[in-house]
Formats: sequence, C-alpha cells, structure tokens
Amino acid sequence: MEATLFYFLKVNIALAFFYVFYRLLFIRDTFFRVRRTLLNLFWLLAFGYPFVDHIAWMANEPLPVVEAAVQSYATWLPEVMIQSGGHHVYWTWPVWMLLYGGVACLLFCRLLFQLVGIFRLVSQSKLSWIKGIRVRLLPAPSGPFSFFGWIFVYPEAHSEKELSEILIHETAHVREGHSLDILVSELVACLCWANPFVWLLKREVRYNLEYLADASVLRAGCDGKTYQYHLLELAYHKAAAILYTHFNVVPLKNRIRMMNKQPSQKVGMVKLLLLFPLLACLLLLSHCKPSDKQAADADGRVTVSAFVVDGQGPIAGANVIIQGTTEGTITDLDGHFVLSVPQDGKVLIAFPDYQSKEIAVENIRKDMKLTLEPVQMPSVGVSSDGQVSIEEQVFTVVEEMPSFPGGTQALLDFISKNVKYPVAAQENGIQGRVVVGFIVRKDGSISDIQVMRGVDPALDKEAVRVVGSMPKWQPGKQRGVAVSVKYILPVSFKLQRNLF
Repeated sequence: MEATLFYFLKVNIALAFFYVFYRLLFIRDTFFRVRRTLLNLFWLLAFGYPFVDHIAWMANEPLPVVEAAVQSYATWLPEVMIQSGGHHVYWTWPVWMLLYGGVACLLFCRLLFQLVGIFRLVSQSKLSWIKGIRVRLLPAPSGPFSFFGWIFVYPEAHSEKELSEILIHETAHVREGHSLDILVSELVACLCWANPFVWLLKREVRYNLEYLADASVLRAGCDGKTYQYHLLELAYHKAAAILYTHFNVVPLKNRIRMMNKQPSQKVGMVKLLLLFPLLACLLLLSHCKPSDKQAADADGRVTVSAFVVDGQGPIAGANVIIQGTTEGTITDLDGHFVLSVPQDGKVLIAFPDYQSKEIAVENIRKDMKLTLEPVQMPSVGVSSDGQVSIEEQVFTVVEEMPSFPGGTQALLDFISKNVKYPVAAQENGIQGRVVVGFIVRKDGSISDIQVMRGVDPALDKEAVRVVGSMPKWQPGKQRGVAVSVKYILPVSFKLQRNLF
C-alpha cells in the first residue's frame, strides 16, 4: 500500500512539472502537432518514469532480478484477524483511501454516463451524407461535434458555407483520432482527480486539438475572418453531449488569437531538448535519499536502523549483537531493529538455519535490508536406539511453493471459520497477534507447529490448534521433486468494542 502511495505521488509530481514546462515554453507556439505529441507523451512519461531505476544502471553490482522474483513467492502468509464477536476481518482500508477511491469511482461513472449518452445519440440520429462526408443528423438543434468516427450535425441550423467549414473542422478531428486524446486525458483526470495540474493538462489537450482543427480549415482555403465570424455565431449553441471534440469547445478568444498568430520559427523546437534535463531531475528526485550517516554522540556511538530479511521476506526474532560484546537486540515481526553501537564497531546478525552475517557499522545505511542466506545442509537425527539418520531438508523458498487446497483465500476462510476466540481471553480483555510457524511436508501434511511469537497461552494454544487441523496441502516442489517448506502465519485476535 505504501509503495502504491509513493508511486502515485511521483506520478502527480511529474504531471505538475510537465504542465509548468509546457506552459512556460510552448503555450504561445504554433507547433500544434508537436504540442499534441508532447502532451500525450507527458501521460506516458509520468506513469512510466517511477519504474526506471537509474541507480541500478550506475551500480557495480547487477540488479537482483532473481531475488525480486523469489520474493514474490513469500511464505509469510496474509494475516488473519479474528474478532471476539465472530466477525472475521481480513484487511482494513484507510479512510482517506476509501474517500479518494470513492471520488475516482464517481468520476469514472460520470465518464461512462457520458459515453452512454453519445452512443444513445448514435442510435437516435440518422445516417446521411453531406458533401461526400458521412454524418449523423442530430434529432434536435444543437452544436456540431465529433467522436471517433462519428460526426454529428444539425444542418438546418447552418448556412451552406458554415456547414462546409464545420465539416472540414470535424473531419480533421476524425481523421487524426483526436477523440482518443480526449478519452485518455479524461481517464487520467478520473485517476488523479486531486491534482489540479491534471485538469489543467486536460484543458490544454482540448485547446490544442481545436487549434489543429482550425488550422485544417484555414489550410483548406476558407477565409479566416469569415470563419471567425461563424465561430462567434455558433458560440451560444446548446451542446448535445459533453465528452467529444466540439466545434466550439475552446474559448473563442484563444482560437482567434492562434489563427491570427504568425507561424513560430522552427528553430523554436530546440526547446524540446530541455525535456531531457527535466526527466533527469525527476529521476533524481524520485530516487534521492537524505544522508544516512549520523553524527556520533559524546560516547562515540551512533544509532543504526535496518531490516533483516531472506529470500521470502522479513526474519522475525533474529539476534543482532555488537561484535565482541553481549549487547544487542532482536528483530521485530517486520524484521526491523534499532541499536546504539560504537561508530567504528561491527554488528553480528544470527538466526537458526541461516548463515551469520557480519557487517561494519559504517556500511549500514538507514533502514537498509540485510539479507541472510539459509544454510543448505541436511540435519542429522539420532533415535533412542542409537540409529543415526539424515533428516529431510526443509526449504524456505522453492520453485513451486506449496498451496492450500483452493488457494490463499480458502486458507483464510478455513482459519477464520475454525478459530474460536477463547472465552477466558475475552473475559480478561486479552488480544494481540500470534505468529505461528509450521512446515508443509513433501506429502502435504503439516508438522513442526510452533509459536514464534505468542500473546497469551490461551490464544497461542488456539492458533496452534487450528493450524494443526488444516487438511493436507499441495506440497512444494524443487526441480520437480516434492520437498518440505517452512511457512509463517500471523493470526490476530481482536476484541470487539461496545459502542453503547
């Protein structure tokens, strides 16, 4: 969720920069086709540049694509929340996200309603040919407009000369596909409705399309002054629809000014080169971080903060010790730790079944991820009669991960339906999150169930009981062979509050 928020923040920042760039450098030019390309490019660049990692290009080490792919098969399962009233909640959404999404949905519905209105006009209008151009005849007096391949007009409201100019204008919209530009800008406005620069860019898209169509009318040999007078006459025509390329959608003052403006010199297109420094600035802003180095205190110590992870996600309960001492801490459920250490010291990180990692304090950046590698060695078991055997290896990440019958949602349903909130815990007001670890064996059975982080004996016991009652899973596979895989499942117990 946080990653999505930052992505949309970057998109909206870019759109604001692009609008300022366009407004300062191109708003007075007559490079209408270049302006159209630039405006459409802004949408693509804004939504695409956050995915570009320029730091990876400059790094000495290759981008860990395999590691990123492995992490998508995380065995840290979704959290299940159990409420005392028997209502099972899987996730919660922040209020601001619900409000934002609600407004976006309303705008999408409005856009859909406008599209439906146009299609209704298509069914109500008659197909006809005027001056060799296929048009739809509006059933009532209204302003002319076009949408994709349709041109709508009410011929009785215009003189022959006006009608000729209108058809040239609307044919230009149809021929060059201007309706697609409008539809894309409308969709972006629905998605990023809270950004005022998006609405300004959408307005510029419409303005520029009208300038292009006006230029087509003048190139066809129509008299500019007469055409402008006709625009004035059409200024008060009622619109038949809202979402379209309209003959008179842009304020007349802007259109007349552009028609009377001298063509811009081609050398002015050199300004396009300034787009590259702008993109470079956006990339730097997108990935820049404040300095992670901290000043040492009077005792020569600094506070380090980092996450301990493996190929599947965070490692909870890892030991983080200052080398050469017994001073240290353990990681929380998110694999995070904070520790005050000597500025020139080293930190040792250890966790069962993983290779220990030693790292100098000066190399630990704030909230960086420290990855531990699992020990790929089988364990040795000794029975009561002295027999020695090699126990099967337990994996944390495999090529084909185990799956609960029916998928993750079926797993959540099973647990939420079978967990019983202990009465004693409810009476004592006990709630919290129990983290249970277990192994899915190569035959699909569940074994080695243990509480990795408990809350209360009653809650811990109930979480272990329901995990142990799960049916057999589809086992995981490594190189086509079924293997045992370790899983972690958080189960939250939450008391219902009485509102009265």
